[in-house]
Amino acid sequence: MGYFEELEELRREAYVRAVVRASETHDVVGYIGSGIPVGLFHALGLMAIPVHGVDGDILRFSEEQGLCSVIDSTLTYAKTDRCPLIHSCRLIVVDDGCPLMAEKLSELREKDVYVYRLNEPGNIQGLRDKLENVYSRRFDEKMSDAAAVKMKEISALLSRLRDHSSLSGSQVYILEYYLKFLPLGERLDILREVSENVGSSDEPVEFLPIRVQSGAGIYRQIDRLMKGRPYRIIEAGCGGERTSYDFVYQSCPFAEGEKICYEQS
Repeated sequence: MGYFEELEELRREAYVRAVVRASETHDVVGYIGSGIPVGLFHALGLMAIPVHGVDGDILRFSEEQGLCSVIDSTLTYAKTDRCPLIHSCRLIVVDDGCPLMAEKLSELREKDVYVYRLNEPGNIQGLRDKLENVYSRRFDEKMSDAAAVKMKEISALLSRLRDHSSLSGSQVYILEYYLKFLPLGERLDILREVSENVGSSDEPVEFLPIRVQSGAGIYRQIDRLMKGRPYRIIEAGCGGERTSYDFVYQSCPFAEGEKICYEQS
């Protein structure tokens, strides 16, 4: 198994860690959306993991209609309790960047869901209060500062690898997505190792930017479609309004672009 294939296994390894963490300290928090201030999770010492569905095979159990693959798979996993990550979460935080995702998740009876309103005054304090109440922990300023320093370095290393390295588009995306399932310190160790061993240039590399709402469930399809051309997946999120992307999820009412959906085996 190659190095980046091993990184793809991090999500499966997170299943075990999340289940163990849930049984021991019950402090796993799931999140969905690019606008959530994840630093709050680290400031409370929580295990934070992205929990939006990325697998098309779960859709055979779906009872939903007219939803994009991301929302449909997330709801189906939650309702059927077939995802160890969602199962382990004491709370799921979803932002309202995609208002349909926020609406559908907030209707779940199976999980405690908190909708983080991106444009609402006091939203960060509201989320902090919710987290402190659910997990019976207090915000730790030192932990927050330490997490901010690590997150800043992680962002800088990823940016350097994305814009100046010889990595392929899929390899860059694997780093950007799968490292989210590791603690901050372990992410830094891997990114430093990759940065030391991969070819890079002072000048930015040329690549085709591929704008998508969320790439985790479709990056392999995109890689095949690029046929060896240099590219980078740019996750632009969902703005809840008519926005143009290179690839857009089928049934999404908020975006325009080439239609795509999760594959099923």
